[in-house]
Amino acid sequence: MIPFLILLAFELARNYYVIERLKQTPNHARGWAFRVLVILFVSFFKFDLESQDVVIFGRVFSGIPVTTILYCLGCGMAFWFPFDVLLNLSRGKVWNYLGKDARLDSLDSDAWWFVKAALCLCGIWLILGV
Repeated sequence: MIPFLILLAFELARNYYVIERLKQTPNHARGWAFRVLVILFVSFFKFDLESQDVVIFGRVFSGIPVTTILYCLGCGMAFWFPFDVLLNLSRGKVWNYLGKDARLDSLDSDAWWFVKAALCLCGIWLILGV
């Protein structure tokens, strides 16, 4: 959980700096790529690709790094909600503020924020469970 929190803090600081100090729009694709690489690096280092046999629809698949996959999914799911809320609050905006270039968050409704919060809780559960 600690590497995830460090990544979250770093990304919050980086995006705050780009938006508030440089007055630029962050490069979202570069940010996503960076997060994916860090999460993959941490998961491979942490779990050393421990392979397990998995049975799916009665068929056995050998050598699947289940804990690594679950950790990566958990980090990806848990990142979105706290990142958005904490970045908005640090910038002095309302917690559910949407910028002009918000594409994924274009469904501005309470139900959408509920979905993001539910994904966050599921992601934290996956992170802590592995």
